[in-house]
Amino acid sequence: MRELLAERDAEIAVLGEQNAEIAVLRESLAALQVEGLAAQVKSNSRDSSRPPSSDGLSRPAPKSLRGKSGRGPGRPKGQPGAAAAGSP
Repeated sequence: MRELLAERDAEIAVLGEQNAEIAVLRESLAALQVEGLAAQVKSNSRDSSRPPSSDGLSRPAPKSLRGKSGRGPGRPKGQPGAAAAGSP
């Protein structure tokens, strides 16, 4: 009978250690999940493979890769117009 009680006490001790280890692992898993979700929230369509429509209202401002040429619109000054070139 004492052997059974000693065996049971040993099993209870092992279960207690396993429960403590499970609690620690759950805490670390929760911390990792929070870090992963925070990284997902910070990402947008410019730094991930997500489509631009998933950016929502916090969409980053568009940035053009083209530079200004310095030229204005229309024909250059002093150049004859189309009507002047076609008249006799």
